[in-house]
Amino acid sequence: MVRVRCTQRVLERLRIEPSTEVSPSTTKLGDWYANLLNVGHRRWALCLGERSLLPALLPARKEHFPGGLANAVDELLPALGVIPAAVRDELGQMQTIAVDRTRSRPVLGVMNDFSLSAELGLRDGHSPTEVALRGAETPVKPLDYDCPRRLVRELVGAGRGGTFEVENRASGHTRTGRAIARSGTVRVSRVCPGPSGWL
Repeated sequence: MVRVRCTQRVLERLRIEPSTEVSPSTTKLGDWYANLLNVGHRRWALCLGERSLLPALLPARKEHFPGGLANAVDELLPALGVIPAAVRDELGQMQTIAVDRTRSRPVLGVMNDFSLSAELGLRDGHSPTEVALRGAETPVKPLDYDCPRRLVRELVGAGRGGTFEVENRASGHTRTGRAIARSGTVRVSRVCPGPSGWL
């Protein structure tokens, strides 16, 4: 079971009632937080893992949220180097969802910071997965300026990793990092550690 802690904006917009379920999350990544992110005429659910501060993005529609969170995470974990068996286990635990209210101001603060770069990335034409992977490589203060990717791999389980490319579409510069992807090349913004923002 995974507990998804939503801001009041999410609860009101999607007309979701908090669950009466009191059991804690059984996932290794723990609870997830969710807030709304408006980009042009599109509304996104910006989600953030409480333990790892890993971001995920999915459309803010009832048919996608919160049930589609597992699918969004499924796009991220292999690209971050998590072994397949660990991915399956984490996703299996996410099939049961309890919606609750937010409780952690530090998590909400990181979410607010990430929303700025996420909006820029989406406006620049990057996919939600690319934007989330960029966030996974961004050092954050609550993690002592480490990046979520490292903590995700520690919490869930890491494999050897393949390669991914880090691309700045404006400058055309590309760097190479290590990760596992389902197929082809996963493009993200940069490799942790380093300064925040797009390359």
